Parts: sequence; C-alpha cells; structure tokens
Amino acid sequence: MVWNHMPNGGYVTQIAIENRQEKVFSFLCKMPTISIMQVMQVTSSTTTFQNYPETSHLVARFASQVESIPGSAFQMQRELQWFKEVEKLDHPLHKEVKNQDGKTPWQVFKEEHKALLEEGKNWMKDTSNSCMLVATLIATIAFAAAITVPGGNNQDKGIPIFLSDTTFMVFAVSDALALFSSMTSLLMFLAILNARFAEEDFVMALPEKLII
Repeated sequence: MVWNHMPNGGYVTQIAIENRQEKVFSFLCKMPTISIMQVMQVTSSTTTFQNYPETSHLVARFASQVESIPGSAFQMQRELQWFKEVEKLDHPLHKEVKNQDGKTPWQVFKEEHKALLEEGKNWMKDTSNSCMLVATLIATIAFAAAITVPGGNNQDKGIPIFLSDTTFMVFAVSDALALFSSMTSLLMFLAILNARFAEEDFVMALPEKLII
C-alpha cells in the first residue's frame, strides 16, 4: 500500500504529510528505516514536479483545511513543529532542492505562512498587552500591601506588631510571591513585545515566554 501511487495525489506518505495526518505518518515512520527513507525520497524523477512535488515542499504548504488551533501563535508553532519533524526524516539534500518557481522548502514555508505569521504576531502582542495590564494591577496591589503592614508597626521598635504571628508570616510570603510573580510576568510580556517575531521564534521562544 505504501508503494501505491494514488491518481493526482502522490504516494501515501506524501498525502499524509500534505493533509497533516500525524497518526498515519507516525505509523509509516515505524516501518523499517530503508523503506521509509525510500518513500520519503520519492522525487520528480518518476513524475513531474508540478503534479507531485518533493516531500519537503509538500510539508511547507499551509494546510488551511486542517482544524485550526486556538491562538494563531500556537497554530504557527504547530505548523513549524510539523515541518521540522518531517524535515528530519526527509533526505538532507531535499532541504536545498528548488521547485519549479526556484524556491527551497523553507522559502515556500515562509511564503505560505506569511499571513499566519502576521496573525500570530498580532495575537501575541494583543495577549501580552492584556496580560501586562493584569500583571501591573497585581503588582501594584501586592506592593501596596507590602508597605501597608496589617496591624501597623510597633512605635518603639518599628517592626510589625504581628511579626510573631503565623498568619502574618503566611501573608508576608504570599504577598512576596505575588509581587515577584507579577514582576516576572511583566518582564516576560515586555520581552514578547520587543521580540523580532521571526518564524523560528514561534517554535519555543515565544510560546514559552507566554506560558511563563
């Protein structure tokens, strides 16, 4: 079945890659190394490039028919992960192979995902701005709570009256954690807003900063 050529569709591996069928592709990857490499190396030597492109060019295309993931940035991350995963199994020489338009797989990927990249960039900025507002509010409240000690201070010694109280220590630690976490979040969101938003940044760098 793997070697069957579907009319106007290509080989099974190519169809699975083009339609983002991870389970089918994963199953095919469990085949003996020689077999899977032979399938991945199917080139235009047997068919025309226009009808049956290289595997590396197929995975570079944007699959609009696939169900999208909430958040354009995470959709871009998914597309990049899929591209990199297939690229690892494809023949190394295919990375520089050019299609009929004279473009390499990576150039095709960048062109096909230009709109998604812009959407992901705007989504990241909008999300960061909204989260920064919340983080700033939390940091302000935490700082105000830190300088306004519950119960006040001892007028003679200048230390909090409830310093020896366990509940006060819980409050102090919680407030410190809230202040530290909110300030860390602010720095992460600022880093996102000042990022270059290149395609590679959506693989790990930007999503990690947003999650942190």
